[in-house]
Amino acid sequence: MASYNAISGTQYDDTLEGDAEPSRFLGGAGNDSFVLKAGELLPIGGTGLVDQILDFHGAGSSGGGEQDVLTLSGFGAGSTLVFDHYGSDRVFDAALDRYVLVENQRQQYYRVTDGADATKSGILLVQMADGTNRLTADDYAFNTPGTDTPGTDTPGTNAPGTGIVFMTGSANPWGMASYDGRMDLAFGAGAWTKQQGFDADLLSTANRTVYIDGSADQSSAFDSFVAAHRAEMEHYVAGGGHLFLNAARLSEEDLDLGFGATLHLDAGLSVISSTGHVVDAAGDLANGPAGAAGTDFTGAYFSHDIVTGTGFTTLMTGEYGDILVEKAYGLGTITIGSLTASEWQSPLPEASILFANILAHVNDHAFA
Repeated sequence: MASYNAISGTQYDDTLEGDAEPSRFLGGAGNDSFVLKAGELLPIGGTGLVDQILDFHGAGSSGGGEQDVLTLSGFGAGSTLVFDHYGSDRVFDAALDRYVLVENQRQQYYRVTDGADATKSGILLVQMADGTNRLTADDYAFNTPGTDTPGTDTPGTNAPGTGIVFMTGSANPWGMASYDGRMDLAFGAGAWTKQQGFDADLLSTANRTVYIDGSADQSSAFDSFVAAHRAEMEHYVAGGGHLFLNAARLSEEDLDLGFGATLHLDAGLSVISSTGHVVDAAGDLANGPAGAAGTDFTGAYFSHDIVTGTGFTTLMTGEYGDILVEKAYGLGTITIGSLTASEWQSPLPEASILFANILAHVNDHAFA
């Protein structure tokens, strides 16, 4: 007799994946990613148990409060998700002296149609935890490997492509040239795109990796961009993108980055660090692929903010806490740092090599 596979999250940001058995997800608190794979849903018109998400948060919203994401993995190009019908509750009607069915708009059934293989199409139940809004394109993403066509993508339909983007404000932080040089060192001249001015449109399925730097004189514009586009950043990563947020800010206040992470810089600038230490001496940050960088650095200053959050792996520490962290989020990865320009760091060229190694590491995540 078929039964549900109960999959539960925590109070943190979780990635919860179903399997061949019918799954019942309970994400709990945090910004959770629910992953359902092609071929595992109850076929449309079939009989049996339907995969269920019992507490989806943030449907139809654009920031503020918890924001969950549904990731549909392995479906063909042109696949769609559409609302099918509401569920119902069985309640006793005293006037009729019997039980009746009453529509429950929190219980929403969705039809997933595979664009390439109809046998993979299916239906699922999403129960809303905080209202009756239906899922919108910002709440789900299809991860469809090998279907990307740069410049013609539609958010929420394809897997990230091969594009690599460096995005900052109206100018490089501190006006320093090292930002472009480190990109060349990591990927080669002409192999990446520079975006001058923060633009959420670059969080696109054409781009595998997006590096956004909001350091120094760009920190105010960076703070505003993050506050306005947390949901888009989380959606991009949940769908398989690699996002690197780095900001040695001058803002002197905490910044909620989404992903369960915060950049902390107090009014006294007491957490600015003159040292940086790579945690894994045998890893690729210290040893390649751009070259040997080593593990210990100094600077005036080496980093500004400290990074706090849940579920992250620490890659680098400063004098007062973590200054570079990462974690898997949905089908992608988020990396967060607060490192300054290489011109403020030593030794050189090792500090530049270190940052190039970080960029390559973000682009080549093995656990993504």
